[in-house]
Amino acid sequence: MSQEVNQGDLPRESAVMISYLQELEKHFFELVAHGNVPDVREFLENNPQFNINAVDFQGVTALHIAVSDRNTPMVEYLLTHPDIDPSDTHLHAIRDNEIKIAMIILNKLNDLSPGLEYAGITRSADFPDEATPLAIAAQYGHFEMISMLRNRLHFLPKPHPPSCNCKECKAVANPAYICQIVDDPILEAFNLSYELRKAAEFVREFYHDYIELAENVMQFATDLIDCARSVDEVEVILKQSTGFAHSYKFIYPRLLFALHNTQRTFVAHPNVQQLITSKWIDGWYEWKIMNPWMKSLFILMRIFMLPVILVVVLVAPNSKRSKFWQSPVNKFISSTASYLVFLLIVFLQSNVDKTEQLRGPPNSGIPYYLISTHRTEIEQ
Repeated sequence: MSQEVNQGDLPRESAVMISYLQELEKHFFELVAHGNVPDVREFLENNPQFNINAVDFQGVTALHIAVSDRNTPMVEYLLTHPDIDPSDTHLHAIRDNEIKIAMIILNKLNDLSPGLEYAGITRSADFPDEATPLAIAAQYGHFEMISMLRNRLHFLPKPHPPSCNCKECKAVANPAYICQIVDDPILEAFNLSYELRKAAEFVREFYHDYIELAENVMQFATDLIDCARSVDEVEVILKQSTGFAHSYKFIYPRLLFALHNTQRTFVAHPNVQQLITSKWIDGWYEWKIMNPWMKSLFILMRIFMLPVILVVVLVAPNSKRSKFWQSPVNKFISSTASYLVFLLIVFLQSNVDKTEQLRGPPNSGIPYYLISTHRTEIEQ
């Protein structure tokens, strides 16, 4: 059964309808693909009614071809046509990291409508709805492209964890984007990693995607600490107290924040561990080369030194020997020795003869009198 359909009544949208090029349109596409601007200009002059926005079955226009070929003169010429529709070509240029072409198309969008360059695209065959230029640049990690877009006042809002979609999170969590939006990328990486893990627990359908992003951000923070060239630079980073309210009592607030957010790779990095070890032994390198038996014997010997250490620390707290005993590793040894003394005292106290501590039977008649009196009152 056949039925005639009036095609004039159907909406012509490239994202819905499958378009087929006519012979004239195919010829025009070939001219653009060859990259000869004079030939394209001559063609359009000879065909003033030609639809320059013709779309093939893949949703590709002549401007898409010029952008894909990175043909800047062709892009500039096509954009001078009064009927040209840039569509999502600026996103293609951004994805391909073609900064000059992207700027040309963004300027054209602003000429068509001020602020249009900031709006998300719709009905694109290659990008999700509402995809913005900065989101695409951040997803692909194009550092210079992100810088250019931010100079043009593009902004990418951070999605709320329970409702954000995966691609937005990929853009926000990209290292190239993080480096340009904040002054403290390590702190931002810690916070993002924590938020992504929370989102993974909340949105179980995308658990593995969120965890992968969290691991990537965690690795980014680790890569940043790996760039430190000396122990002094690592110390400067770890002494940053921004973002952690309970850091004023600790010498390395950033390290405490990393532990709080379970940044395992950051804490376990050799640069961080080297600094922690140097502060732990505080110049007493002999402790590092002692075997476990020697360390145990040293702790036992420290028991007999505790009174001497107490007197020296109280009388001369700024002396060289006093500062040596106040190093972290020596404080640990003294604390362990003190605890062993405490356990010894508890053991001895629990095993002393307690016969003298027992009360025994009553030695007068008063207790019997009191018991009998209370018994009489109870019976009454």
